Amino acid sequence: MGSRSIVNFNGKMLQREQNAAARPYDLSHPVIRPVCRRVFERVHRNIAERWSSMIDDASAAVAKIRFAGLTMQTVAEAAGRIPDASHVASFVFSRNNNAGFLVFYPGFVSALVQARMGESDANNDGVRQFTRLESVVARDLEKDFVARLGEVYRSSAIGGIGAVAPGATIADNFLFSPSEQLIAFRFVTADSSQTAISILAGAAIADGIDASADDLPEAIRLHADENETPARCRAGTLPVNIDLVMGGWDASIRELAALRVGDLVVLPDGEDAWVQGGPIRLKRVRMKFAPGKITLEPLEDGNVVR
Repeated sequence: MGSRSIVNFNGKMLQREQNAAARPYDLSHPVIRPVCRRVFERVHRNIAERWSSMIDDASAAVAKIRFAGLTMQTVAEAAGRIPDASHVASFVFSRNNNAGFLVFYPGFVSALVQARMGESDANNDGVRQFTRLESVVARDLEKDFVARLGEVYRSSAIGGIGAVAPGATIADNFLFSPSEQLIAFRFVTADSSQTAISILAGAAIADGIDASADDLPEAIRLHADENETPARCRAGTLPVNIDLVMGGWDASIRELAALRVGDLVVLPDGEDAWVQGGPIRLKRVRMKFAPGKITLEPLEDGNVVR
């Protein structure tokens, strides 16, 4: 008879998730395929570089920005996270008539405007109202950001943008319903990691991207996995209960019954173990012990147990 010593990997983070309210998983939830995610990340890192270069040309007093990643959120969630004094512009993607929003956060806009006007306090919190002149300067700066965004999108798999309309609102828009999903691309200041700009695009933006198409620029051309179907991607997001298996050996019932408190069992693989989902071994790992925590280091792909 065989026996395994299995330790459930229940850290503090996992315990918090277990205590949270359970929500059903919606298989109709939009899924960004990994190959599309890589395209999005490369394109938006390029956008951050172009915007930072533009900031350098305008003023050295304003921090550069960097791309901080993408998330999925509903229109209602996005509207609730945007400060009231933010500047929002709506636009339409020329390739698939999908829509999106470009959100300038108030502190970042205020710093840009004051730097452009030669004022010394470029770190204003952005709460105060702009004068008419400052509003004109802000609008011109935002047009420059939109123009750079359009240039990068037009030369990428995403396509150009048009019908830009400043002064838009997300909560009361005619483009999306409150429950529709958006892809949020977040850009932060490089010095403080505070949100500076967000791009909110309808989830359908991912549908028109063929990351292996011949007409894409070499910088973002990728080879798509031919087995990567939408159903496969959705299945890949389902939660799985993972066990950490520290060793396996054969033992008789008599030997197991003879184990007493204080007995020591030497694991065959030492610090090597594997993670297991149900009955399936997924990947070998190396365990590292430190005061108060145990960390796992995945071993090379050749040790994956199929």
